[in-house]
Order: sequence, then C-alpha cells, then structure tokens
Amino acid sequence: MRSYCDSRTGATAALHIVIPDQLLTVAEYAELGELEPGYSELVEGQVPSHLEVLQDVDVDLQLPGALDPGFCRRPDLVVVERAECDRVGREGGILRASAVVLVVEIVSVR
Repeated sequence: MRSYCDSRTGATAALHIVIPDQLLTVAEYAELGELEPGYSELVEGQVPSHLEVLQDVDVDLQLPGALDPGFCRRPDLVVVERAECDRVGREGGILRASAVVLVVEIVSVR
C-alpha cells in the first residue's frame, strides 16, 4: 500500500499497486486506470529483431559529399537498423544517419 498527495487538490489517497507477472497488452494496461498520477507507462521492453539500440556511438550525418569536411554526432542512444551494424562490422567506418530510426539525447536541467 502506498499513499500519494494529489497536487491539484491537496488530498491524500492510498494506492494498492498490483505488479503483474506477465507483459500486458495495451487493453490490459488501459484497464488498470491511473496508478499514480504521472508515473505509469507501458513498456514492453523489446526492440524488433531488425533494429538494435546502441549507446555513445558516432553517427555520420551524411550532409556533405564523402570527400568534403563532414558532420558526426555522438547521441546518448540510437536505434539503428541491424543491417547497418553488420555493414560497420564488415567494412568498418561509422554508422550512417540514413539507417538511424531514433536518436535520444538526455538533457538534465539543474
């Protein structure tokens, strides 16, 4: 049993949190209702087999021609096509932006 204070009304409420022992469908998650305002999300935790999540790797933004001065970035996380990882493993080089499907930059505000 946990309790929380509703910042809108100042009321305190008790919560009974049940942690499921299996992955939930979106419909099952929706049936749970609001567990704790602002704190619940459904995360299945798996990336499709054709993608890979990588941390702190260089990405060639592919902006100029191959022989011109270029642009590379090192985001906190990238989700990239597995075939691109295989290419870099075979040929060397840097991941190409055209194979990146998601970039995550984590920003901390103090």
